[in-house]
Amino acid sequence: MRKTFTQTNKKPGRLKQTPRFVYNFRIADWKGLKKDLVKIPWDTIYLMSSVDDVWEAWKTLFFQAVERNIQKKLIKRRRDVPWLTSDLKKLLQKKQRLWKKAKFSGHQAKCANYKKFSNSVKANLNKAYFAYVKDLTASLNTNPKRFWSFVKSRTKKQNTPGCIIFKGSRALTPEEQANVFNQFFCSVFNDRTDNLSSIPGRGCDYSTVLPAYLIHDLICTPISYS
Repeated sequence: MRKTFTQTNKKPGRLKQTPRFVYNFRIADWKGLKKDLVKIPWDTIYLMSSVDDVWEAWKTLFFQAVERNIQKKLIKRRRDVPWLTSDLKKLLQKKQRLWKKAKFSGHQAKCANYKKFSNSVKANLNKAYFAYVKDLTASLNTNPKRFWSFVKSRTKKQNTPGCIIFKGSRALTPEEQANVFNQFFCSVFNDRTDNLSSIPGRGCDYSTVLPAYLIHDLICTPISYS
């Protein structure tokens, strides 16, 4: 028997999970459910000849009582952030295990071990985040859609403002708005990179490079002017 092997660069697709409703047992009315279950005439369903009919009747009566006393909540699957690698997930899981041990034991040594490991995980997360942002910035010219999708996800903004006011000038068209943003970022950023230093657990300190007060010169409004 001859075997044939092929290579591919495609990654397997991820199944999209739709939102679903689940019972919220934390706010359930257990006393009310017990009363409803006692009041249900269970004996009447056994008069049916078919076992399937008995099961359907029992299930209907039971879940009607459940629906009256236990509310539902919508569950949505949260997608992992793109910089969260499998190694970082393992570190987070280990951090959770250390937290449980420190919580239930109450030993000072285990608590200190958890705090030390937690700071290390936080530093690794910040390092991975800034590495991802740096990669996005480098690919801005070749893949701008990827960059702006990330900006939208972090700012929670979906629409471009209808008018942008910068230093008294109004920008209405996309070309004018692009030029205004270009002028603004040129006035804020500079070539000094020697002040960027990595702080364990805090990422990079940009306070010495980006003056905070300059952001107030840029005003955005959804109102369109003609």
